Amino acid sequence: MIEVKIMQAVLPIIVRNTPPVGNSCSTVALEIAEAVAPLIQQAEDAMRERIGMLEKLLSDCSDELAAEVEARFERVWGHPAMQHKIKRDMSTVVAARAAIRGIDAGGEE
Repeated sequence: MIEVKIMQAVLPIIVRNTPPVGNSCSTVALEIAEAVAPLIQQAEDAMRERIGMLEKLLSDCSDELAAEVEARFERVWGHPAMQHKIKRDMSTVVAARAAIRGIDAGGEE
């Protein structure tokens, strides 16, 4: 876990710099930041990879659901009385695709 790795990186720095060594707080903070930065980058990279995988799965699922709904309502697609059912059944597809656009836009949607 990333928390354990961060603690393993930070604790020796804290122990090494406790009084009476007398290092300034800014020196200790800088050393901690330098030790933790690669671990944070690793966690961020892993998170981005997982998000990409989940985005692909969500896209595939929404495409499959859209195809299933379209096939189910194929013969009545343009019929006004069926629009509410089609809209209801497609709402999950619409929501999934909006979520994907939000991911692609950096969470801004």
